[in-house]
Amino acid sequence: MFRLGHKGFQITFENGYTVFVQWGEGNYVEDYPQLSRPGGRVKDELPLSPNAEVWAWHEKTKLEHGQPKGWNSPAEVLAYINEVAALGDLST
Repeated sequence: MFRLGHKGFQITFENGYTVFVQWGEGNYVEDYPQLSRPGGRVKDELPLSPNAEVWAWHEKTKLEHGQPKGWNSPAEVLAYINEVAALGDLST
């Protein structure tokens, strides 16, 4: 399952975990204030960031997978997604 949010996206896996990938104001990323300041970007232009914040939790048990992790490169985001996808399902 994929979900699009206003600052990123979410992926829910068959093991019940959802990974959040976000960048913007309030997230642990480089230069986030310029991503959302008024007049800081051209209308309809997608905000860019060299890194993103990731976090995961289990849909049924509501258990978090660690704490939110900030300043992740694209390769680190991919590694985190793969790590969470490989976890066992806690609800069984």
